Amino acid sequence: MKISNLNRNLLAGAIAVALSPLPAFAADGLDEVIVTARRTNESLQETPVAVSAFTREAMATKGIQDINQLAAFTPGFSFSQAFGRQTDRPVVRGQSNILAGVQFGVESGTAYFIDGVYYNGDIQSLDFDSLERVEVIKGPQSALYGRNTYAGAINFITRDPGNETDGSIKVGFGSHGKSDISGSFSMPIIADKLAIRINGKHHEYGGEFTNSLTGKKVGTEQDTSVSSTIVFTPSENFKARLYTSYRKQDDGPLALVLQGANFNNCKPGFRSTGYRGQSLATGASTLSAAGGQLTPLNNTNQYFCGTVQARPQDIALNTEALSANGFNFLDGTAFDGIAARDFFGSLAMTWNLEGTGWTLSSLTGYRRKYDLFGSDSDHSAVSLFGSATSEPLFANTNRNNTSEWSQEFKLSSPADRSMRGAVGFYHYHNDDREKDLTFAQPYYGVYNANGNVTGIVNKAVFALLAVDITPTLTASFEVRNAKEEKKRIEFASAASPNANVIDGLAFNPIKVSYNKTTPRLTVDWKVRDGLMVYAVAAKGAKPGGINGSAGVSIGKGTYTMETSNNFELGVKSSWLDNRLRANFSVYNTKAKDVQVTQALPAASGGTAVTSIAVNQGGAKIKGFEADIQAVLGAGFTAQYTLSFTDSKFSSGCDDFEYVLNSGGYAYPAALAADPTVQGLCSIAGNRLPLVPKVQSSLSLTYDRAINDNWSFVGSTTGTYESSKFVQVHNLAETGTTTEIGLRLGLRSEHWSITAYGRNLTDEDSIPMATRWFDLRYGTCSAAQCRGPAGITPAATSPLSTPAAYGADRGTVRGLFYGLRKGRSFGIDVRYDF
Repeated sequence: MKISNLNRNLLAGAIAVALSPLPAFAADGLDEVIVTARRTNESLQETPVAVSAFTREAMATKGIQDINQLAAFTPGFSFSQAFGRQTDRPVVRGQSNILAGVQFGVESGTAYFIDGVYYNGDIQSLDFDSLERVEVIKGPQSALYGRNTYAGAINFITRDPGNETDGSIKVGFGSHGKSDISGSFSMPIIADKLAIRINGKHHEYGGEFTNSLTGKKVGTEQDTSVSSTIVFTPSENFKARLYTSYRKQDDGPLALVLQGANFNNCKPGFRSTGYRGQSLATGASTLSAAGGQLTPLNNTNQYFCGTVQARPQDIALNTEALSANGFNFLDGTAFDGIAARDFFGSLAMTWNLEGTGWTLSSLTGYRRKYDLFGSDSDHSAVSLFGSATSEPLFANTNRNNTSEWSQEFKLSSPADRSMRGAVGFYHYHNDDREKDLTFAQPYYGVYNANGNVTGIVNKAVFALLAVDITPTLTASFEVRNAKEEKKRIEFASAASPNANVIDGLAFNPIKVSYNKTTPRLTVDWKVRDGLMVYAVAAKGAKPGGINGSAGVSIGKGTYTMETSNNFELGVKSSWLDNRLRANFSVYNTKAKDVQVTQALPAASGGTAVTSIAVNQGGAKIKGFEADIQAVLGAGFTAQYTLSFTDSKFSSGCDDFEYVLNSGGYAYPAALAADPTVQGLCSIAGNRLPLVPKVQSSLSLTYDRAINDNWSFVGSTTGTYESSKFVQVHNLAETGTTTEIGLRLGLRSEHWSITAYGRNLTDEDSIPMATRWFDLRYGTCSAAQCRGPAGITPAATSPLSTPAAYGADRGTVRGLFYGLRKGRSFGIDVRYDF
């Protein structure tokens, strides 16, 4: 946080406005934006839904090239890059989950869609140059969009081909070895009936952080993608659109840092370095300096309180076999980084039945991918020896082969009637097979105790009815009933190294199913042209899931759905002949059975740490969002966004909260009703993790002709996000984030040349952090629970009912975190033909 003494919430605007005095309003108004937030084409200002829409031109002006930058300009949407360009955790309107994307079945509550087709997984390497528009739709959207839209939906709409031959090519270079080349070509095959568009992009980023153990860069990126869109309109009553894409991604080791337990500064107790690393009998150290373990510390603090500071100099990852202190050993990981191959396709067909205005539509989606992921999961220089054919004892390496398909049919009545509606059916199927990557099989992997087969089947029916009560007052009711089944098969023994079959392996199948109806009622009143007030009441549901054998061991093999009641009031307005738009919304959400994280040691013989999802009481979320756009004179336009989110647990008991508050005693599950236990484990009043209270952005754009051929185009942007807590305990936090961007360029009919600077403040606040085990100070087995503090943990906890709930002898914990990309500069050259 390089500018901590300034008011970050206003800094972006101050810099932007200071570039020139604000002139008088211009004569031309803002362009109309058409969105599909309600699965039909509507004007943004006439859609009674809170939606932030970014056109292709708006994304180019602001320099938006990925979802991280998209979130910065979207009120109520926060995105934290945790594990490189994988394990996305989008947070909309304060509804978050720190296990989303990490553990099978744990949902973020915000779903991605490409052209309306559900896209389950990561979106960070998507080619934004191929997009026509992005819509971030806030609030529960399950009635029309489907599964996992508990908090909202993000729809990426790709470009259609036109009826004229055209195309473009863009080349860009920037700091830290960044290079991009993208192109697009569109042409009609049969005039007015058949056309095709082809897009392609190659992206490279050389990384800006160095692994101190290897001297090599981490956080490198490389991906290549191609896509095509074919539109067939043989008659005015039928249209078919086929979209296909292929992506190849190869990213290097992730830029992760461990802030060790030596930094812990609060919550004293037994779960600390002060009670680790020495023998009770002799007092001698039980740690191995050769293996990277550290001398015990006289630090009895169990946790870190305050803002986590970025320390890129502390990157120390065993990403390959190493030698140190005269010892040769096999460590590192069998695979390190991210490699993915992803095919996605969709087919949309629409029939106007006999020209009656009734339409039947079909939307089919298919995706097949495999991805490899690997990291040194202790995030430190500690060496945990493995075998020559398996892997180190603390590595996270896996291969996932995934296939999914979806099908939706919808029958809609004519849209110009005072009473109109639609009914539909939806089916979604996902199958994922996860293998463990070992030194013997670092590519194909093997089925063993770290492998599993999982699946999701979702079937739903939905309906919509809208009625114009008066010419200016409309009520619409949407409802969806969905049944979902999840399955998980875990393996207890290894297959032969080259096996691709699972027959004959020992496994324990677990299944769980849920059925939920989610209604939504919307009333909108068009007060006048350019002024609409709307109100929404909706229920939301986030799917439950399976924890597997790790959860079964403590009686939590599954977890149930998280549900919510949501109320929203919004205003959309245009003023001064559409030179000024001001959209506002306020909302109130009450959630129950909130899904949060509980960490457990892996089963005996495992190589990592397992976290499970549990339902923890309730939460209350209140918020406000504003989006204001204005056309100013002399070629200037401006946009300001603001959101405030107050998200707190209303009830809940967390096991590690008890450990922290009790001085390090194990959570006594059998005494959960004891008032002392309840008081020490309660998280009521704590903010939900990963949720900023305040977000704002301000952008100022200048576009002015120099002569008959060239125009000067410039924009400055500023974004602000307040600090986020990294866990439910509300102790460690990310710190506030302020980023300033500047773009200056020239544009003609065919050419554009743009120079840019990103993160000009060199903001270094961490995107997010995760509580993690610090193995460098030893474990706490019966013979190892004494350290420099010289105190042996008590045998029993200090409860009124003595029981075998003594000191928590788990491994001490620190925090690991990713790093934010720093200040960078670059230039883009584009040619349109």
